Amino acid sequence: MRLFHGAHMGNPTPYVVILRLLERTDWFIQDRASRLLCRLVSSRPDRGRPLGVAGTASPAETASAGAAPAAPSTPPPPGSAGAACLSFLDWAVRTLRSPGDPRCVAPATAALACLMCERELRPVAFRHGALGLLAPTLRSAAAGPHNVQLLYDAGLAVWLLTFYAPAAEGTVASGALAGLIETARGASKEKVVRVALQALRNLLDCQEAPGARAAVQAASGRLAATLRLRAFHDDDLNAALDFLEGAGAGGGGAANHAGSWERYRQEVLSGALDWGGPRGDESFWRDHVPLLEEGNHALVKQLCTVLQAPSTPPRALAVACHDLGHIATAVPRGRAVIAETGAKATLLKLMTHEDEDVRKQALLATQKLLVVGWQYLPGANA
Repeated sequence: MRLFHGAHMGNPTPYVVILRLLERTDWFIQDRASRLLCRLVSSRPDRGRPLGVAGTASPAETASAGAAPAAPSTPPPPGSAGAACLSFLDWAVRTLRSPGDPRCVAPATAALACLMCERELRPVAFRHGALGLLAPTLRSAAAGPHNVQLLYDAGLAVWLLTFYAPAAEGTVASGALAGLIETARGASKEKVVRVALQALRNLLDCQEAPGARAAVQAASGRLAATLRLRAFHDDDLNAALDFLEGAGAGGGGAANHAGSWERYRQEVLSGALDWGGPRGDESFWRDHVPLLEEGNHALVKQLCTVLQAPSTPPRALAVACHDLGHIATAVPRGRAVIAETGAKATLLKLMTHEDEDVRKQALLATQKLLVVGWQYLPGANA
């Protein structure tokens, strides 16, 4: 077992007893033990006092060869709430990273949502890679029917993590930002949309996360326009939507001066691709060839990464296919770069995708990749 202190005490505390149950292989026992531990942690008598875990490495961090070093400090006392929270966090992350039973994902996600209420645990969770582990759940909102409570817990955990500036900036690279946007756009329940919008609003407010702020600003206008088509009754949700709409219209300040290229760049970096913007204008691609070639075609390669990511939803896949098709014809080495990244093979596979729009855009992109003078093919401009 990987329990953090106190697991073999002669007179174990309730925390230790329940933590032992988490190590059982029965998912139902893990689920009930996780719920009980959440209740104990959130209603403990000394809540509000420091847990004493600041700078303390959790078991998973200690065992991970590539983990960022934590500042040395005295670990919390065995059997204490601080020690229990570290062990609980360790279990949640290990479970999400490699769930023995898919049904364990929900209690592990709920555990993270509970634990992120503790400020001291947010840096530890971020170093654990919690954002990247939560991102696939958030992005599943675009895939059709979903577990509402699971989606809410994942959104809540990410929202709480965005109060920690390094984690806020980390939402872009981890895919959590794209997941928040997909959740806000695709979730059916207001409470899920609300928590996703609150997280996006946090990112817009975070001066220490310039990359995340710019990416949210780039997506705000289209997202707000989409959500305005729905009639929401939640006041907090509508307030967050107003804020998002203002940022998309230029109310956020920086967006007033951001050109079409910068908005496009931030959209690709966020992974939250959507129709609209400058991509429909042929001249956009020709005019920005030097920028597309910057950093050894860094942005083109990022677009290929989005195309190849397993969690990318159908709409974003279709948009990525569309953009790569334009890049193949506009950028001198566009075809070669796309082939070198493996995205060419991905496009060929997507021609049989279950989504009609993905199939269509993958076919058009493949024509542009393989055929010189593709524009003269029948139906190429359909």
